[in-house]
Amino acid sequence: MIDKKTLNIALENNSMILVQKCLYARNLHLYRHSVLTAEIAWDIVAGTKDDFGFSAAQAYMAGMLHDVGKLFVQDKILDKRHPLTEREWEIMEKHPAWGHDYVRGTIFESFGDVILHHHKLPDGSGYM
Repeated sequence: MIDKKTLNIALENNSMILVQKCLYARNLHLYRHSVLTAEIAWDIVAGTKDDFGFSAAQAYMAGMLHDVGKLFVQDKILDKRHPLTEREWEIMEKHPAWGHDYVRGTIFESFGDVILHHHKLPDGSGYM
């Protein structure tokens, strides 16, 4: 009989693979950005003795998930090489809320606040 902790780890791992495949299938730049962010988050947590209150694995997952709301942003906006219009920015600025909603009710729900606030700066500026 498999214990609950082992089952949860397996579910998280398989679910993360599914998220990665969705990002890759949706937009290669989005996928690469998420992988790079996840690897940097892992390195920061794993490479220090500081206690961040979460593991390197959790930091990696947060990095992979932080832009999951961009799955709902049109390619013409994601891939635009020139400055976004005001309307395009209005759409882009919704991706944290869309990502937060996307993980609600899933094994990744605990990352919802990271997803929602990843564009907020310590001084309160930024967007969500």
